[in-house]
Amino acid sequence: MVKMEADSEISKALPTLEAAMKAVDKINSGDIAELKGMSKAPNSSVEKVFKCVMILVEKRTSVKNVEWKQIKQMMAVDFLNKLKAVNEIKDKLPSKCVTALKNFLKAKKEKDKLKIEEIAKGAKPAVSLF
Repeated sequence: MVKMEADSEISKALPTLEAAMKAVDKINSGDIAELKGMSKAPNSSVEKVFKCVMILVEKRTSVKNVEWKQIKQMMAVDFLNKLKAVNEIKDKLPSKCVTALKNFLKAKKEKDKLKIEEIAKGAKPAVSLF
């Protein structure tokens, strides 16, 4: 029963993940360098996008206490390949990651929903990850 529920959650999330992975192909090392060069997250929307990415890349179950410094550390080594690796395992994504991502996004209040315009204002390279 739990496996069926997890599979259902994963299949619901796959279209969004697939669109995101196509966008990843548009990101280049200059974009990553720009983001790594920021001493703090340009705005909360950009930070939220990267927390979602962190759940997928690092297979985390929570990003509650994650700060921009940790996000930059995640981007420090081979970040583009890590993103592409998520694409390769999208059909086998651990259900704990799907649940963590769902819970993280669900926990945000209506006024805190991610808006592409807000993300673009903070860091254009982050739009591709949205």
